[in-house]
Amino acid sequence: MTSSYESRLFSLLEEAATWPQEQWQTRAEAACADGPVAATALLAALRRSDRLEAFLEIPAWEGHTAFDGLDSTAQNSTAQNSTALDKTAKAESPWKIGDRIGRYRLQEPLGQGGMGEVFLAEQEEPYRRVALKLIRADAISHATLDRFRAEQRALARLNHPHVAQLHEADVTPEGHPFFAMEWVDGLPIHKFFEERQPDLDERLRVFLDVCAAVRHAHQKQVVHRDLKPSNILVAEDESPVVKVIDFGIAEAIDRPLGDVRLSGAGRVYGTPEYLSPESFEGDIDTRADVYALGVLLYELVTGELPFRRGEGSAGLQDLVQQIRRGDVVEPSRAIDQPSLPWAQRLRGDFDGIVRKAMHPNRDERYDTVADLETDLKRFLSFRPVSARKAGFWHQVRLVLKRRRGTALAAALVLFSLTAGTLGATLGLLQAQREAEEARLALEASEELSQFLADLFNEADPNQAQGAEPTARELLDQGAERLRDRLQDQPLTRARLTRTIGDIYAKLGHHEDADPLLVESLQLFREHYGDSDPEVARALHGIAVLKTKARDNDSAQKYFEQALAIQEEHPGQESQAALSLYHLGVLAVIQKDWERAQSLFQRACGSLEEVALEDEFRARCLHAYGEVHFQQKNYDESERLIQESIQLRERLQGPNHPHVASSYRSLCLNNRKILRLEKAEVACSRTLTIRRQVYGENDYRVRTSTEDLAVVMRLRKRYDEAERLFHLYEQSLALEIAEGKTEKTRFHAVAWNRLAWTSWLQGEYSEAEERYRRAYAISGNSLRPGNSSPAISVLGIGLSHWKQGRLDSAEDHLLEAHNFFQENDGPDSSNLGWTTWGLAGVYRDRRDPTKNDLERAQELYEQSLRIRRQRYLEGHEYRVINEEDYQEFLRILDETRDEIKS
Repeated sequence: MTSSYESRLFSLLEEAATWPQEQWQTRAEAACADGPVAATALLAALRRSDRLEAFLEIPAWEGHTAFDGLDSTAQNSTAQNSTALDKTAKAESPWKIGDRIGRYRLQEPLGQGGMGEVFLAEQEEPYRRVALKLIRADAISHATLDRFRAEQRALARLNHPHVAQLHEADVTPEGHPFFAMEWVDGLPIHKFFEERQPDLDERLRVFLDVCAAVRHAHQKQVVHRDLKPSNILVAEDESPVVKVIDFGIAEAIDRPLGDVRLSGAGRVYGTPEYLSPESFEGDIDTRADVYALGVLLYELVTGELPFRRGEGSAGLQDLVQQIRRGDVVEPSRAIDQPSLPWAQRLRGDFDGIVRKAMHPNRDERYDTVADLETDLKRFLSFRPVSARKAGFWHQVRLVLKRRRGTALAAALVLFSLTAGTLGATLGLLQAQREAEEARLALEASEELSQFLADLFNEADPNQAQGAEPTARELLDQGAERLRDRLQDQPLTRARLTRTIGDIYAKLGHHEDADPLLVESLQLFREHYGDSDPEVARALHGIAVLKTKARDNDSAQKYFEQALAIQEEHPGQESQAALSLYHLGVLAVIQKDWERAQSLFQRACGSLEEVALEDEFRARCLHAYGEVHFQQKNYDESERLIQESIQLRERLQGPNHPHVASSYRSLCLNNRKILRLEKAEVACSRTLTIRRQVYGENDYRVRTSTEDLAVVMRLRKRYDEAERLFHLYEQSLALEIAEGKTEKTRFHAVAWNRLAWTSWLQGEYSEAEERYRRAYAISGNSLRPGNSSPAISVLGIGLSHWKQGRLDSAEDHLLEAHNFFQENDGPDSSNLGWTTWGLAGVYRDRRDPTKNDLERAQELYEQSLRIRRQRYLEGHEYRVINEEDYQEFLRILDETRDEIKS
């Protein structure tokens, strides 16, 4: 639609292009006297007309990345545009909650961008809630209104259950264009998956709904151009409901949606991590969305982006080169199998689907979204996919899986696990029982075949009259059958019982797993006696189950029993090392550091002797180093953690999350002993890896940002520390603003840290203001279990002391002192701060009627005792206290001399 307002404004802007700037005011008032455009709106558009093209580089609402080319000039332009956007975003909004816009009343802000704002609004007749997008008068120009209108046109073309619908577009009497669209009360798709933790099949079914929405847009000749998790919302009704949003930079294939084109050589729009190679040349068709869907599919299944951007222009250049080369790690190899149990299933067909969707040459990609959907549906139904040639045996496996479905696949897992158990057991048999065991194994295989055959019959949809049991149902059926079957084959029964119990445990069904694993242990004991490796294995499995159920006492008992058997039998060294490691972890939980040290020493040494240089040995070394850190053996801790880093980098590559974890331990170790240069290197390395792996706003990145900020503060590089603490706080604030989390103690901690940085620089008024902000976030009250409010009160007291407001300082410090004394004990670090602050207050006040100097001396000595216990000689906090005490002793001597004279 083109309103009379828009038409008039465009014509006035064209006319005003010839006006001298000094005449803008008078000519605007004259030209706008008859409406509908207000003179203020025209003047605002005139003042911004020479700069608005820069604002168009970042579309209206969602913070899209856009940039011109990839040379240094373009990068500088991008940085300037981003700065301009930030300043605009902070401008005071012309709207407030409760305002009426047309038929809608504003309820709460949902977002703000370079050209306008988005509100949750309420329509009274008929009642519904909408997302209302408004454009500010100071951002109005022909170009901005053209893109605003283009988004309306894109949405008006679309009518699909998985696309957020346009309800209305209009202009307010004040001249603010707006449109109302369907409000989606949901989460971005990746956050929805993080919260609900669906299995692979459900993820793909939800993703197919996304594909359906994009396919509809393509049928209507609209290319979305910015498909990413934040632009796909998922609400939960009886089942997940997908809505694709934000067509702010969409383009039409058949004809332009507006006058301003968003493609062409040298101009790039969208989010770089999701852009196809040709998008960087400005050459767009529907296959660019196919590529973005491939990236999205990769991320939603693996939890990782295929390509990540580093910092600065070099990082962007590197990202673009990676995308153009297409050198991506296949999904099946990009995930950590223990945390994502479907990794094995991704190998082959799924890898091929993603590889084809993300092919750097668009002619090699799926031609349409429908082709991608077809392959995904074939993958879900265990049929060959077009993305990969299927060999004979692969087709056979697919047929078997398709006929039996999930139930047969689970049965095959049972069979392979049980067969593997039989083979491993035969390989460990002692010479004197080989013949007997071979006979039993043969009988067991026959019984096993019959047992599984019966399960297969129940799993067959033809036998079950169309009802296909799930993997859990098949396990339940297997466990039920075992109650009456294989009574005369105790070994087969024991192995099947253990296998089903292990699978229950892996699925988290601890109550179902426990009786099966206990029965398996009893059967093995009856057959082999109490000291056989099979019995040890059964004991170890029960111990792991108890650990997962947090029954640590029982877990320790079973691990110790398993270890006693493993240490008696040659060839069990690696299994003994596993038991030692688990016992060490339990000792850490109990904070029994000496026992933990002994156990990890034996475990890591055993692993080295059996030449198992794998991730498990690296994990053992890391844990061993952490125990030495707790025991203040800092040099040995550093040696062990360095060895863990070297091993992990060799095995997993330099940018693996486990490598980052080891670097963080090295960072904290060196920070503790004031090896600050080493600490800075380790903390920076941790932060770099975690940013690449998790993105900017992940909690692990925040933690590493805070770690490095503390090091910078200890090195007295306060500007850098301030910058990093601000990044930490801003990341938390972003999560709060997006509704991902509530204000928490971590947010209060961030402001406390910023406040302390100000305090150390002598900016006591600013420090007080920041401490008060932290206190307000914490709820303006002290409460057990959360020290943040008390630290804020302590900080206010210290700030008042340095400002000479001694009575107020005393009140605040006493309040914090009483809290820490009651909740943290007499040797806590926080109590050391309150005693030091109170000592300083009494020293400076020196009121003889209140015995201030005597009280100060007692408190100084208490604070020094705590500081010397907690900090090494030379630590900043210990030095501050000792220097202050020397100043107090000088004042005390002077006071005594005055009294004598």
